[in-house]
Amino acid sequence: FKWLNPGTLATDLGYSRLAAGVMRITDGVSGFGWLQNAGESRVAGNVTNATGTMANITGLSATLAAGRTYVGRICVFCEDSTAADGIKFDFDGGTATATDFRAQGTIFDTALQLSVQTTALATDFSAATITGGSVFTADFTITVNAAGTFIPRFAQVAHTTGTATAFRGSYMLLQDCP
Repeated sequence: FKWLNPGTLATDLGYSRLAAGVMRITDGVSGFGWLQNAGESRVAGNVTNATGTMANITGLSATLAAGRTYVGRICVFCEDSTAADGIKFDFDGGTATATDFRAQGTIFDTALQLSVQTTALATDFSAATITGGSVFTADFTITVNAAGTFIPRFAQVAHTTGTATAFRGSYMLLQDCP
């Protein structure tokens, strides 16, 4: 591959910097494309929450630009030490606002506990009971109104004595989707 200077066209396959965070690709003829990555993040150490109040999932965040549309996926490996305390998630932990948002989320433990779609950042994906090792996954798209951070949150549905845990290795992937 040949690295190109921005704004030039060569007859070889190549890459160049189109803008901050954007890599331009040429097929050597007339086709151009680009790669943009808004962020990949993961939980580096277990995060716990022993309350029913939403808390940011430390390690999962991205900074989003105004006017851009992003697509993403989140996977949170989780459990609650007291099954009846349940677990809930939302996407309302950051400062970015949306003109359009849609997410399809599921919570599995030994069986499917929840499968629902939402169009609001603050809507909870909530399972009243989870047993042992569980997972929350969601595919989503967001068109950003005001730039800022995008951070998923979690909590127990009804705190009694247990502790909810988002395990190390949970991740979030985001891609700018022009």
